[in-house]
Order: sequence, then structure tokens, then C-alpha cells
Amino acid sequence: MDRGYIKIWRKTLESEVFADPTLFKLWSYCLLKANHKSNFVSVDGIARPIKIEPGEFITGRYQLHKEFYPKKRKNNKSPLTLWRKLEILKNMRNLNIKTMSKCSIISIINWKDYQQNEQQMNITRTSREHHVNTNKNVKNVKNDKNKHLDYVFLKTEEHEKLIKDYGKDVIEKCIEELDNYIGAMPKKRNKYTDHNRVIRGWVIERVLEKKGITPKQPKSQYKEISICPKCGGVKEEGVCLSCV
Repeated sequence: MDRGYIKIWRKTLESEVFADPTLFKLWSYCLLKANHKSNFVSVDGIARPIKIEPGEFITGRYQLHKEFYPKKRKNNKSPLTLWRKLEILKNMRNLNIKTMSKCSIISIINWKDYQQNEQQMNITRTSREHHVNTNKNVKNVKNDKNKHLDYVFLKTEEHEKLIKDYGKDVIEKCIEELDNYIGAMPKKRNKYTDHNRVIRGWVIERVLEKKGITPKQPKSQYKEISICPKCGGVKEEGVCLSCV
């Protein structure tokens, strides 16, 4: 969300949207808020995280008003008036609104055709440059199946060792699952600091055991391993290797 760019077509100058300053600002806000990749978002009052696709974002009448008007001023429009402006964009076929009990999902129409391809390229490039400049020994894991991961970080040797121990398909599933989980739980992003150990714990407890996938190494080598409830690290024979 904080990297990349959106495209605004020059024909917008001739549109009804541009003729209304509030409507144009609201349309720009929607484009900037839209997700660039699939993700899971937690919403208060809803038990399970909601999956949000590219070109979508979650909001509500009062959340939209708060973000649209960060400073309180007398000439700010009311939450109801601003929401009606959003419905105008819906009637103009710029976006769709899916109303739920606790929130609404806003979907930009034709997002993939007008925005996604170039934006994905830009996000991947800037993300790669950032990680190379910050720490050449750590990488944001990317491969053919997991092209747009944002939250899982592994050292090159850790990634290679995981694949060697458990197989590429198994590790890709764990990495994607961990990335979605951390992305859906912003308050817990600092909890999992050693993603290598967390993934090893997940391989054993969540993927291998529950999905019945057979690892390359014998079960006797991982039978006594579990996850530490304090740091998310791996416990071997009851002892956490991270907390020792």
C-alpha cells in the first residue's frame, strides 16, 4: 500500500468525475486504497478474516469519512453525504459496493485491465531494491507460485535448507499461509521475528500432520518438535531454541 503508483487516464479531464472536486478526490482515494494483491483482512465483529482481491478494499461510512477528512473542518461533508458520493461512483460504473453487516467491500471495476499489470511490476521492482539495499543476506521470499509476498523474510541459506528438508511444494504452502496470516493480523507482525523457525514449526504441526504430507526426512527426526507459545519459535524436546 505504501509503495508503487496508480494510473489516471487523461480522459478523466473530460469526465463528470473531474468536474466535481469532491467526487474526483473520492475516486482518487478509492484507487489509492485498492489492494494490489489478494489478502486477508480482520474486521471487528466478524469471526473470520475476509479475503480481499486485487482492486478491492474494506471500509465503512464512518471509517471512510475519517480517512477522507483527517482534519475536522466546518466545510467537511457529513458521513452520509460522502457515502452518497461513493454511490454516485457506483452508479457511474466506476466501482461496486458490497454491503456487509460490519463493513462494505469496494471493488474498482476493470481494475485488472487499467491498473494491475504495471503496478505489480513497479511494486516488485521497488520491493526488490529496498531489500537489497537494506540487507543483502535477507530476501523477501518470491518464487513462481508466491510472486507477491510482503511479510515473510528468510535468509537465502534458510530458504534453501527448508526446501532441502521438506520439499519445495510443502515450503511454498507454508510460506504463503504465513504471509497471509501475518498480513491479516497487523498487531502480531512484530511477534514472529524468526520466520525460519516459525515455518519449521508450521511444517510439522499444520501442514505435515493435518494435511498428511510425507516429509523427506523420517518422522522420528521431528516427532518431538513443537511451537513455543511465547515467541513462535521451535521447541525441541520441550525446550525453545529461541528463548534459551
